[in-house]
Amino acid sequence: MNQSAEGGADSDGDDEEDAVVAVDPYELLEAVDILAKIPKDFYDKIEAKKWQERKEALEAVELLAKKPKLENGDYGDLVRALKKVVGKDANVMLVTLAAKCLTGLATGLRKKFGTYAGQVVPTILEKFKEKKPQVVLALQEAIDAIFLTTTLQNLSEDILSVMDNKNPSIKQQASLYLARSFRHCTQATLPKSVLKPFCAALVKQVNDSAPEVRDAAFDALGTAMKVAGEKAVNPFLADLDKLKLDRIKESSDKLPAKSSAPPRKNPSAAASKTASGPPKKSKPASAAGGKAKKTSDNKEVIETELSIEACEDLAGGVLPASCLQQLDSANWKERLASMEEFQRAVETMDKGQMPCQALVRMLAKKPGWKETNFQVMQMKLRIVTLIAQKGQFSKTSASVVLDGLVDKVSDVKCGGIAKEGLTAIGEACSLPWTAEQVVSIAFGQKNPKNQAETLNWLANAMKEFGFAGINVKGFINNVKTALGATNPAIRTAAITLLGVMHLYMGAPLRMFFEDEKPALLAQIDAEFEKMKGQSPPAPTRFNKRAAAEEAGDDGEEQDEEGGAAAGGQDIMDLLPRTDISDKITSDLVSKIGDKNWKIRKEGLDEAAAILSEAKFVTTNIGELPLTLKERLGDSNKILVQQTLTILQQLAIAMGPGLKQHVKALGIPIITVLGDSKSNVRAAAMTTLQAWVEQTGMKDWLEGEDLSEELKRENPFLRQEVLGWLAEKLPTLRTVPGDLMLCVPQLYACLEDRNGDVRKRAQDALPTFMMHLGFEKMTKAAGKLKTSSKDQVVAMLEKARAVMPAKPAAPTKAGGGKDSSEPSRAASASRSQPIERRLC
Repeated sequence: MNQSAEGGADSDGDDEEDAVVAVDPYELLEAVDILAKIPKDFYDKIEAKKWQERKEALEAVELLAKKPKLENGDYGDLVRALKKVVGKDANVMLVTLAAKCLTGLATGLRKKFGTYAGQVVPTILEKFKEKKPQVVLALQEAIDAIFLTTTLQNLSEDILSVMDNKNPSIKQQASLYLARSFRHCTQATLPKSVLKPFCAALVKQVNDSAPEVRDAAFDALGTAMKVAGEKAVNPFLADLDKLKLDRIKESSDKLPAKSSAPPRKNPSAAASKTASGPPKKSKPASAAGGKAKKTSDNKEVIETELSIEACEDLAGGVLPASCLQQLDSANWKERLASMEEFQRAVETMDKGQMPCQALVRMLAKKPGWKETNFQVMQMKLRIVTLIAQKGQFSKTSASVVLDGLVDKVSDVKCGGIAKEGLTAIGEACSLPWTAEQVVSIAFGQKNPKNQAETLNWLANAMKEFGFAGINVKGFINNVKTALGATNPAIRTAAITLLGVMHLYMGAPLRMFFEDEKPALLAQIDAEFEKMKGQSPPAPTRFNKRAAAEEAGDDGEEQDEEGGAAAGGQDIMDLLPRTDISDKITSDLVSKIGDKNWKIRKEGLDEAAAILSEAKFVTTNIGELPLTLKERLGDSNKILVQQTLTILQQLAIAMGPGLKQHVKALGIPIITVLGDSKSNVRAAAMTTLQAWVEQTGMKDWLEGEDLSEELKRENPFLRQEVLGWLAEKLPTLRTVPGDLMLCVPQLYACLEDRNGDVRKRAQDALPTFMMHLGFEKMTKAAGKLKTSSKDQVVAMLEKARAVMPAKPAAPTKAGGGKDSSEPSRAASASRSQPIERRLC
């Protein structure tokens, strides 16, 4: 969705037709074709050694780019040239000029410029290292104009990549850019899935050593809070102290209730503080010194580490004196009696009064986890489990006991109870965190039995908790270590764990182990084969705080973040991805665009090899999109098919992040559906389906691109596109309102000279009507000539009788109440690596 639309582009077709819509003056303007007017020597002059010649070239483009509405076209070469000046030219005057040119292009093209947004935003962000006010202002204007042509989600990876840059100016400007961008958003266009990574990066910046970076971060967090609401933002601020939280709230309160456009900041004053007065004083710390900071049950417990003396004082207040005295008795029966008293006290203790850290530190006192009597040790482990289940158990408390639990996990008499303790800690502190600590401890030891049993516990825990938030990359590395162990029990446990991970990740998991020895790979394949056809079980255990937060959530963003199984995250998003942008070199781009088809093929082979080696890639793929786009129109059909194969490969490698490239590279795939050769059309349709599996349909239906494709009087293209829409539209609950732009072309196809086109148009008619409604489509037919109108209205009446019903809304567990797509299945159905997402 375009950010400037502020969430208003989506429509299910049932809105009132008579709603008053403000006329956009831009739509009334006549578009100007400036590409034909660019001086013929522009590309030579822009590379000239004399800065005066480069300036002359840029001034010519700046004058053209000032036109308020620009004709759509291929601006790829021009954008690349301007990007190069912004990124590499040492003359700040020329950088400013190039930035102004980009502003003009983005403003004049609007959404059509979104194709190039991902190419230039990283360069502009990096250029914010320049401190001259006129340059910073020009860069701000350019990046703000570009923001309105795309979505915050599409730019998220580029922005996040500079948030930890060493240069404070870049960090500051990135945060200020976020603050301005957030003001263009609404709660609908700023969901938790988008907010979460930004808030994590901004929380780091509020602790930055540079005051201008801190102030900008407070500004951005305050704006996010104003737009998305405290309920949405507060969970991401759990680690901040009260002073910082007050500062963010103050920044939020200073903003107006609704802002249609962000105010322009003067770059020279960009570092000004967001707070107008001193921060509010925080309350003095609790007398207990280490009491957990907690505002509600669904916030993570933050606890400072206590001294042993403080722990003894706190424990003495809740445990009998005899219990504490006998903890380290030389007589095992007295130690056992002490544990029994300890357990009875914990069982009757109120949750709010239970000093968890103090209690577990008492259990760890000598002999602690070196206890030799198995009965006493069993009691200790049961008490740990009880404290984790009943109290406000923090990661600090968990760190006190995890070594002891892991040490006993393979013990014949105590292993089962130790695993129960680990599971209880997983519920209190989250499985991902607990699992990482446990595996790290186990593989830091030299006990093969502990390592094997730790992996066995983790395999079972994954099935109990689901795959929520699991650090895939970290566990894959640990599993590889385990597969290389000499002890067969460790290797067996590792393979079993892989089998469980395969339930959630599917085929992509195998790609990480293709380099293993054939015999070992055969064992892994055998384990995967056992899992074939199985679905992961529904989670039976949950992190306490996450479950509380989930219960309190209205569910409005479930469709954005996925179902419970993924823990608010698509499984494909969990995969470790490689940034291949540095491998898409200018030499490779030149090869793929060479005049000699054999050299072009070599370039495409290299691109395919880069994707194959990386396996999974980030959305940043350099100039590859524009380069591949050109090859889709290659005169050599073999190279067109090879390019389509690479695009299929890219779909699997990039996953859901592919959305960012729909406009730049996806729409040109549709153009290939008009090819005269049936095998090329078939390859294009296969590629299109592969992309839609990753991106959903929404991005394809937004804007004018699809209607522009249908305007092409190409019978092959019209047949393929209409057939594709007739297949996809019935699967969607809602569609963008821009689907209405395709209706005039649909009516034209109903009267096309080609019989197959007419047939496909008739088949698609009811599927359009199910979303747009009979009244709207009839009204649109009123603009046709009388002879055509009568014929089309008659067809609409027939289509009305066979119009399919919209799919039922998903349950809350699977998707949001206003979801624009059927929610992806919960963990019980996530056995495929790439799920079929329809919108």
